[in-house]
Amino acid sequence: MEQRRKFKRELECQLTEPEVAERAQMLGGLVHRRDEAELERAAQAQEAKGKIAQMTSEISRIGRECHTGRTRRVVECEEYAVFEENTLREIRLDTGEVIGERPLTFEERQQTLIRDEAAGDAVGEGPEPEPEPAESPAESPEEWQRRETARREAAAGPE
Repeated sequence: MEQRRKFKRELECQLTEPEVAERAQMLGGLVHRRDEAELERAAQAQEAKGKIAQMTSEISRIGRECHTGRTRRVVECEEYAVFEENTLREIRLDTGEVIGERPLTFEERQQTLIRDEAAGDAVGEGPEPEPEPAESPAESPEEWQRRETARREAAAGPE
């Protein structure tokens, strides 16, 4: 007597037309989702690349500051005209250091005349103005700082 037993095995089979149509739909959906995932990955890579570039720039800046012991900051400055030298001088208010000088423009040279006329101090009118102390061109930043601090304290008055 012959013994038979049933079992299952995966074998190649011909698809029916509805099965082919179903698989075509599945394929289209998978291709679309894959394309979206690739676009998303590219966008995330661009974003990550930008973040990395920003961090690299900051690392370079901080490393340079550590190496040189110097940094850049916004510092209050002041400019004033030195009419005797026909110069506009720029100084740092934190140290008194001269950071720039340039010749006065024509308009800047006229400002003292305009202010004098506005105050009614035209030639021959009003009291004689007190001469301002001449600034020494050789004044050191430390001397300037002391003088400027004293001037500010006097202007602020007692508290």
